[in-house]
Formats: sequence, structure tokens, C-alpha cells
Amino acid sequence: MTDHSFELQKTIFSTLNTDSTIKNTHSATVHDHVPQGTEFPYIVIGEETMSDSSSTKDIDFNEFTLTIHIFSRNRGRKEAKNIMSRIYTLLHKSNLSITGATHVNTRFEFSDIIKEDDGLTYHGVQRFRTILHD
Repeated sequence: MTDHSFELQKTIFSTLNTDSTIKNTHSATVHDHVPQGTEFPYIVIGEETMSDSSSTKDIDFNEFTLTIHIFSRNRGRKEAKNIMSRIYTLLHKSNLSITGATHVNTRFEFSDIIKEDDGLTYHGVQRFRTILHD
């Protein structure tokens, strides 16, 4: 089994970071590590799991779950929901190009929005499942 997790992360980062709607309409930035003082709203490529998924004698299938976090300080949930909607459009049933692997599919699993303890920040969470093979 080949670990394609970093290549998948790079592709997700590039897909989100180069999207004109995320950059221009929402003015959101995309991060793996959020620098101190980052302006809101922003997106974080978060937790990931990887497992063997239905591998055969000849082909290794890798299944990934990837969590994406959205942080907004706009009043109400509208900004976070709009950004999450755009991420859904970009990733769900998308045709991603992953270096060294064949992308089988990426599917949305769930989303949630919570208000952080600071009373100002809305935190959106989305999870996607991706299957790749060598």
C-alpha cells in the first residue's frame, strides 16, 4: 500500500487555494498551519485518516477521510455556510488529479457549524471520504 496522503493534501489545498470564489468573494485563506494573527474567514485542512479499502491481489485501494475546518467571525452563520457550500461544490463527486495515484471518488460525509466559546467565532466542520488506488 502506497501512502498518497500528502499528495491528496496538496491537491485539496491547491483546489481550495486557487478557487476564485473562495479567494475573491469570501476573501478566505487556506492553511495547514494557521499563522498567529490570520484574518477571518479562513479554512484549515485538518485531520485525516487512511485505511486499506477493498484492495485486491493486484491493486491497492486507499480510503481517506479528510476534515476541513472553516472559521468565520461574521455575524451569524451565513458566511461559514457559503464557504462550506463552495467547498462542497469543489470536492463532492469531483475529479481530482492526485500525483502518483488514480482518484476513484471523493464524497461528502457530513458538516456541522458550532459557535466557539469566545462567542464570536463560528466554526464549520466538513468531512469528505476519498478513495485512491495505485
